Amino acid sequence: MRSIVLKDLRFGSYLKLMCLNGLALGIVFGVLMLLLSLTGYDATTRIGSTRVQGLSAGLISLVVFPLSSVVSAFFFSLLSYLPFKLLMNGFKGIEIEGQVERAA
Repeated sequence: MRSIVLKDLRFGSYLKLMCLNGLALGIVFGVLMLLLSLTGYDATTRIGSTRVQGLSAGLISLVVFPLSSVVSAFFFSLLSYLPFKLLMNGFKGIEIEGQVERAA
């Protein structure tokens, strides 16, 4: 593991990071909804005016939650990029750890 100080992040990279986080969160909630529907919880999913219940709702949630989370993360990143940049300048960067490789 290597530690680096991130001083600037371009908008495209910020957008990718936020959408990936949204996808991960959507997958977690989709799996949680599926597990709840498998245990007998009265799961309900609405898509427009269509209402689905039970196991079908849990299965649909595996697709709907990740998609809606990515769309929400996309719009959230449009609103939050400027405050993020200002905070990054105020903190003089943030130290992060991970495996780092140079792009080709």
